[in-house]
Amino acid sequence: MKNFPLSRQQDAQEFLIYFRMGLHEEVNRAAGKSRHSSRDLSKLSEVEAASGAWNRYLEIDNSRLVDTFVGQLRSNLECTTCGHSSVTFDPFWDLSLPIAKHQMKPVTLQNCLQLYTDKETLDGDEKPNCEQCNRRQKHSKSLRIYKFPKILVLHLKRFTPDGRKLDSMIDFPEKLDLKEYAAENAKESSTSYQLYAVSNHSGTVSFGHYTAYCRHPVSGQWYLCDDVRVEAASSNRIVSQQAYILFYEMI
Repeated sequence: MKNFPLSRQQDAQEFLIYFRMGLHEEVNRAAGKSRHSSRDLSKLSEVEAASGAWNRYLEIDNSRLVDTFVGQLRSNLECTTCGHSSVTFDPFWDLSLPIAKHQMKPVTLQNCLQLYTDKETLDGDEKPNCEQCNRRQKHSKSLRIYKFPKILVLHLKRFTPDGRKLDSMIDFPEKLDLKEYAAENAKESSTSYQLYAVSNHSGTVSFGHYTAYCRHPVSGQWYLCDDVRVEAASSNRIVSQQAYILFYEMI
């Protein structure tokens, strides 16, 4: 773990990405080169395009970790000038959710998911090229989940680009249904999840401490893991201002 020296503060999400990718590369079943990398998927139906994009990904990255952790997002770009839209399908290992802001009511995980999937405007330097107008134009972009992973990892973006940490209390449920964030022809039949672990960060941007809550798969009892100390915890302690990464399993 030379990229994560013990003498420095580290980020749990960055470590999780590094750790999973390291394991994945060791057990990758793929040959490493896609036979269909040049195939144009834009002329296919959405179901065919999604399947083609997923198969293309598996030809390069295919392991038990991919089977468990990777889902697929449907991204829709729509030109605000001519109305032309283009749809792409991309794999994801986790979802990094912006933290919604509400002055008069508590912030919920659903608020953050809604903010992540809502339409956003791409303008200025972010303007994509419109195939119909044949020039860069202002677009709207929206995301939906097409393929749901067995294990869903949700990263709450508590650290801002300007060096601040957001300590907002975010209310998240033990049972989560993502049906309203699913694409129209979503591949999985189940959109329901059960929370089984939470990674917490207490402290500031420059100094902090990580703990975790983990749910026993048989008894359902929650446990607090704090370095070498493990103790039973009440379920009403799970939601806190320190919650940083949420782990859900499909049910």
